[in-house]
Amino acid sequence: GKYRLVGCPPGHETRNESHDTQQCHPCLESQYIIDPDEDECQKCPPGLKCKGNADYEPEVEDSTWVVHPTATSKVYRLTSCPSGYRRISVDGEWELQKCEACPAGEECVAASCVNATCTHCVPGTYKEVAGTQACRACPRDTYNPNPNSKAFTNCRQCPAGAGTGDKDGQTSPDACVCGDRFYLASSGGDNAKISCAQCPTGAACGTGFCALRTPGFNCSASTGSVP
Repeated sequence: GKYRLVGCPPGHETRNESHDTQQCHPCLESQYIIDPDEDECQKCPPGLKCKGNADYEPEVEDSTWVVHPTATSKVYRLTSCPSGYRRISVDGEWELQKCEACPAGEECVAASCVNATCTHCVPGTYKEVAGTQACRACPRDTYNPNPNSKAFTNCRQCPAGAGTGDKDGQTSPDACVCGDRFYLASSGGDNAKISCAQCPTGAACGTGFCALRTPGFNCSASTGSVP
């Protein structure tokens, strides 16, 4: 013949473990609750702005969240982040979910970043600071053979007298082209250095074009002939 609490309004969790203590307990503004009759108040994750009930606003615009059932309560689960972010979402750690800007050396350029991690900057590019921006191409007359570059200094300068023309984002020293009367030479070894070397007399075409600049050592790229 005693009264039993069976339901509460939005923003409250139902506590009816015993007759004397049953009540509708309000959630804090730093919490949320989806179903007040079945769920418990949940801590608001850093990726959401909660209002103490089932309403929320995402911290990052265009991030997507869905209702996810667990053994004890329904929670909000982060499913995707917009371009430039990585998704922080681990089952059971619902209070830690958020969209985090890609770190230095990484990017996400897809319209929706579903995977948990960003991808490394590809060779020929770099990204110096964390943020939503994409990796930047190394400028003209430079090259970068390494992925995940975090500094502009990773873009290596072509040797004096050589350049990449109007092309940026180059990945190999082979992209550095010396003047017509020179060829690209390497010092060899693990710490090899490249330079523009003067063309030997015997390798100069009739126009002065260096035959060593072309595969097969010939003057096909020149209108002249070997002296």
